[in-house]
Amino acid sequence: YSTELDLTFKGSITGHKGFKLEYSKANCDQNFTAEQGRIVHEGVNDCWITITAPENHTISLYFNQFSLYDPNECTENTLQASVLVYDGNFSGKLIASLCTMDLPSPIFSIGNKLSLHSRSQYHSKYEFYDITYTTTAS
Repeated sequence: YSTELDLTFKGSITGHKGFKLEYSKANCDQNFTAEQGRIVHEGVNDCWITITAPENHTISLYFNQFSLYDPNECTENTLQASVLVYDGNFSGKLIASLCTMDLPSPIFSIGNKLSLHSRSQYHSKYEFYDITYTTTAS
């Protein structure tokens, strides 16, 4: 994924006045149901991500890369860059508040669902994460 686009326009001498370009940003809200996968985001926005494993399975999160631009505070209510991890739904138990430039330790669910809320007030290209998840029969 990328937050950049390179565009080259070559005009002609026919007198037309260029072109019109419209774009939209893809929604970063995602639901993962595969038994393993990878979650990659650059320029962290307000993203709501749910990972659901089969019944009687647990989920493991492994951090390949993790960097947040301004980790001054790390609370559930802060507007600073953070990734909040809940066991179960977003109304479940908060099990991790991640707001560091250091690689977090792995996270393990108790049940078959984890929910992640990533947010930032800066939307910087220096804020990114790359997470691999796996599921295991419990």
